[in-house]
Amino acid sequence: MYNNSRKDLTSEEKKEKTRKRIRKADSSRITFIPADEEMDFYEDTSAKYVALYARVSTDSDRQTSSYEMQQKYYSNPLRAI
Repeated sequence: MYNNSRKDLTSEEKKEKTRKRIRKADSSRITFIPADEEMDFYEDTSAKYVALYARVSTDSDRQTSSYEMQQKYYSNPLRAI
């Protein structure tokens, strides 16, 4: 068993080990990709694309209208929030 195994390190020791590895990295080979700006979906009024997947899983007579009911439920404009 190794004394320096990652399992034996504390959380802070693991973080410091990662920081040291990053500091040693060749910066010419690193591409920085900034995070996307966080979006507020409740205030954004731009049009969105959505998709609906409706299906009936059996041939049971009890599910004869299931597909149509799913379409009607999700097509109802009053459902829009």
